[in-house]
Amino acid sequence: MRNNSTIAVFAAGYVFVFVLLLTMKAMFVPSDAAAICNVGCLIYRVLSEFQTLLAAGVALIAAMPVWHQIKKMNLQQDIMAREIIERRLDSIETKSRYLDINTAKLLQDIWLTVYDLSEEDDYVPSLVEPMWAFNIGQHAGQIISELGRHQIAKADSVRIEAARADVIDALAALSKCASTICAPAEYAGEPLLSDEDMQRMEAAVPDALAKFPNFVDAVDKARKAFVEIAGIESSSVRERLRGIAEQLIRDHKD
Repeated sequence: MRNNSTIAVFAAGYVFVFVLLLTMKAMFVPSDAAAICNVGCLIYRVLSEFQTLLAAGVALIAAMPVWHQIKKMNLQQDIMAREIIERRLDSIETKSRYLDINTAKLLQDIWLTVYDLSEEDDYVPSLVEPMWAFNIGQHAGQIISELGRHQIAKADSVRIEAARADVIDALAALSKCASTICAPAEYAGEPLLSDEDMQRMEAAVPDALAKFPNFVDAVDKARKAFVEIAGIESSSVRERLRGIAEQLIRDHKD
């Protein structure tokens, strides 16, 4: 409304000067170009030049609403971008918490069950019960399934997805090792299983028990690497949000 009033004032002034110039030209400007220009003629010429400047001013003022509309559109785009980035940040942190909490619970179950925490955290293979190993494999499989859905969504950065893939691979290796340990007990009495197959499964158990802590350490290492990368990515997104917020504040003040 304020811009429209300003334009109206300038337009009225322009019309007034235009009419005044027509009147002065008729009254003071000689029809003969070679004639001497008197005071009225000089004033006419000055006002004639001023008319050009006034026209430019009117055009500039008329463009102001368009400029403000462009700024408003840019502001709306910044707000939409902020909402998108906020959703991305929430997705990163939610998925990161799931991976960290659930893999940590899995690892704690392992450490508290088959490690002698009173003796420098030594691994004790004899504490690994077949059915407990079966449950560990199932637990790891459940985490893998959920992390697989996170990967399919393709909603995270390349670095996060690569780090999550490492966690999935480590969990899969751990699950496979646990399945090897529990296989003889799981398939005992299976009528379709030959004696040779049972012997092969039993023979694979000692090696799986020996390698079990290596797979546990690999999961822990992959988990820590993922949490670190997710934290860096989260901080980067927060910096972008802060930059947009500060820009919105400056634009609002302007």
